[in-house]
Amino acid sequence: MTLRNPLSVLLGVALLGGAARADVQEALTVPDAPAALGEFLDDFFAERLPAHHIPGAVFVWVRDGRVVLSRGYGVANLEHDSPVDPETTAFRVGSVSKLFTAVAVMTLVERGVLDLDADVNEVLTWFQVPGGVDAPVTLRHLLTHTAGFDERLVGMGAPPGEKARPLREYLAERLPDRVWPPGRVHSYSNHGFALAGLAVENASGKRFSTYVEEAILRPLGMTRSSFEPGPALLAELATGYSWDGTRNVANRYADSNIAPAGQLVSTGRDMARFMIALLQDGGLGESRIVGPATAREMYATHFTPDPRLPGVGLSFFHRERNGTVSLEHGGDLSGFASLLYLVPEHDLGFFMSANGDAGAFLREELIGALMDRTFPVERHAPVSASPELIAEAGELAGRYRWNRYSRDAFTKLLALEVSLDVDAAAGLTLRLPLNVISPLRFHPVEPGLYRAVDGDQLLSFRRDARGEPAEIFVALFGMPLTAERLDWYETGPVQLGTLLVCALVFVSAALWPLAALVRRLRGRATSPQPRAARVSRWVLGLAAACFVAFPIAAGVGASGHLISDWMHTVPTGFIAGLALATSGAALAAPTPLLAALAWVRGWWSIPGRIHYSLASAAALVFAAQLHYWNLLGLRY
Repeated sequence: MTLRNPLSVLLGVALLGGAARADVQEALTVPDAPAALGEFLDDFFAERLPAHHIPGAVFVWVRDGRVVLSRGYGVANLEHDSPVDPETTAFRVGSVSKLFTAVAVMTLVERGVLDLDADVNEVLTWFQVPGGVDAPVTLRHLLTHTAGFDERLVGMGAPPGEKARPLREYLAERLPDRVWPPGRVHSYSNHGFALAGLAVENASGKRFSTYVEEAILRPLGMTRSSFEPGPALLAELATGYSWDGTRNVANRYADSNIAPAGQLVSTGRDMARFMIALLQDGGLGESRIVGPATAREMYATHFTPDPRLPGVGLSFFHRERNGTVSLEHGGDLSGFASLLYLVPEHDLGFFMSANGDAGAFLREELIGALMDRTFPVERHAPVSASPELIAEAGELAGRYRWNRYSRDAFTKLLALEVSLDVDAAAGLTLRLPLNVISPLRFHPVEPGLYRAVDGDQLLSFRRDARGEPAEIFVALFGMPLTAERLDWYETGPVQLGTLLVCALVFVSAALWPLAALVRRLRGRATSPQPRAARVSRWVLGLAAACFVAFPIAAGVGASGHLISDWMHTVPTGFIAGLALATSGAALAAPTPLLAALAWVRGWWSIPGRIHYSLASAAALVFAAQLHYWNLLGLRY
């Protein structure tokens, strides 16, 4: 099955190439001479591209207002073996597009057309963001991913070959529900940024892509960049690939229905100009996209779940590494992975994009390699924790789930669970889902704060009204991820164990209709039980058969589909699996009553009645599980 969970990729890559804790007064900067830097990067990409099955990549390094290095590696298209050219080869930069959306918003804020802290409904015309969650949503909430929106995956992309829907039409129909009060929780939201783009459209009176072209791309001379690429630019676009375990599979190009969140196509050369303008507080040469005060406001911290953790600017994520604070944003879309990374204190930055979905791993390795080379630090082992900190660590043990998941659609299945265990050394061990990487060990450094033993990642937590740990906050790849503590019945082991027990019972119950059919075909007499008893067994047997067939049909239906396919449509085979699950739940609904009748009227033997009652209970438990995971009906 070639569907790759993008969140699991991000969780894994966050931990690769981690630097140990550095306690130094000042980082020592290594000069970035083009020859030495180029040799370093040539070796890096020559080793890491094949290791991750990535066909090609582009890399650009800027410093002090100039391009220090610009390189292309590998090929843009496997079929034509065309090399990557940083000047002309275009890449889909994915969510790096959000930086342009934020700048577009701030150009209008600077002019007094938009207000960062006004109700966003004031500039919406076709629809309104629902209220009723304590406070209105503002542009500041949208640009910091704190508007409180649920997650939504299916429908974000237009089917290949079809034009994207108008932004206002799509959002009017598909804007996710609000599940938190705005400003309380950080939960990355593509739809939130699409809404910010719609605010730009409404306030400017122009299509979003047109406004960005006029306000940002054209002034900066980004001539090979667009949110609405035409044939000429698409002809220069690299092909995005996904590795299916044996070969690279090409992703089909498709427009996005939420273009402001990730539709930009650009080249290394153009992104260099954008980085230089950002590092120079919004100006490049004689051109200026925002004023210095506006640029600095974008870079400042506007939200953090804990003041001790790196926070979020207006679209920028903050990261601390090797004693240096950076501004960054990554992006993943349709077989592409990109990263824009700035260190304003040293007036340097780099951009990379790769045309393979494992590029998310590559970019984290690249950050580690470049930051360790440019800002080397002295390493120190963690100091021993106090008894009080050791006791606090014990309270955090348990299972958690990242809060970015769908609460009303079957894509809740993508919810990723992590566990925090307390080890013998009184540290915390964060275990990531799907075993994407080795566990990450944290050591207490002060009350409520933990630092990775072999890296710069930080972890803190929030208690609920009862004083129990309710959420953990983990600073990974510059993003303050939040994970919610799970109740016992929500944990993976309990869910999986229940599934296996139910499956065993279903297999036995599903044999009833089959056995009856075999007897009938052989001309043997049917059971002397009343018709109602026979019908009861048929009903429960068919329900069990539906439940057994559901995961098989859904798995076969999902097989071969890339994550980009799911963004615009649900595979027919998967829909068939959901139909089986829904049918099984409907058939199981009356079985408790039928089980009670069996005992009252004495149907079958006592072991037969016990078997039927157990199978009925298993069917109800399994139906409850299906409901929990939003698998009853087509909910997407």
